[in-house]
Amino acid sequence: MSTVTYTQADRPMTITTDLGADALLLVGLSGREGMSHLFEYDLDLISTNITDIPFDKLLGQKVTVNLELPDKQKRHFSGIVKRFSQGHRDDIFTYYRMEVVPKCWLLTKKVQSRIFQQMTVPDIIKDVLKGLDVTYQIQGAFAAREYCVQYRESDFNFVSRLMEEEGIYYFFKHSDGRHEMVLTNTSQYADLPNKAELIYEEMTGGKREEDRVHSWERAQELRSGKVTLWDHSFELPHKHLEAEKTVLATIKAGKVDHKLKLPDSDKLELYDYPGGYAKRFDGINKSGGEQAVAASKGFRRQCKNRRYPDAGRNRAVRCAARLQRLPPALVGPTSLPCSATSMPTANICSLRSNTVRV
Repeated sequence: MSTVTYTQADRPMTITTDLGADALLLVGLSGREGMSHLFEYDLDLISTNITDIPFDKLLGQKVTVNLELPDKQKRHFSGIVKRFSQGHRDDIFTYYRMEVVPKCWLLTKKVQSRIFQQMTVPDIIKDVLKGLDVTYQIQGAFAAREYCVQYRESDFNFVSRLMEEEGIYYFFKHSDGRHEMVLTNTSQYADLPNKAELIYEEMTGGKREEDRVHSWERAQELRSGKVTLWDHSFELPHKHLEAEKTVLATIKAGKVDHKLKLPDSDKLELYDYPGGYAKRFDGINKSGGEQAVAASKGFRRQCKNRRYPDAGRNRAVRCAARLQRLPPALVGPTSLPCSATSMPTANICSLRSNTVRV
């Protein structure tokens, strides 16, 4: 009796793993990705019942999903395997699920305490992220932190905290066999791959040659309307180091003004101590002794939207995509249905930096 061979050749979705070309067949894909978020893709896979799939050869290893678009162009999604599970089986196939995340996700599993002295935040981040595929597009000068502590927190939470304080965000670029983490503090958004504009059409059914947006939903939710920070410096014991900031009244996105400040929203206040700015002018040298510091550091720190200087003109997008399940014998190109959530970039800006008068 002859054995039927199932192959990925000529399939619109394929996966590349260390197990070989046809050990696993990709039949479904869904994913979530956004700025300053670790992406996560869920893969549905099958393999013949007679094929041995060793879990230890997949966990922590790099995989790449390859998609053939209707215009014959290719898209790739690369990452490492976070979780792999086996489900039911039928007469021919065994069904599997795979979770794919970026390699920097491994930093969430490493918790420690350590001290960085006389280093800027970009230099600290580079030290923590060494060994990863990272591109740094960070502009501007950063003051060296005399004493920066990572205390009983994961490496990922530590660098995330530093990036939030300094207005740095990140995103990922995917290519065949590679995913690159990009760190930046400027407003930069590339056009949608392969096409900068999409057609909006609510009609469904039939076949469309072009990619289309078929639904749009507008939503707004209640958030805290005021942030108050307080801090203390032993060099200025009688100064009241308090800073506060309220939400913008409106924000312009495209041609539409969106009202953000609602009645009584200022009563929903976020109060925090320490604010994290007094230490920037503490006169302590590398050895713990006194040192002279610039007087201007103790008088005013103006809030700057360092992350998105032109907030309101651009919109940040978080995407989720889901491909329909494919039968084992299906070949040829397929479409990629997806949904996206967009927001004015001003909504993402951190309020950690505020005007401080002393």
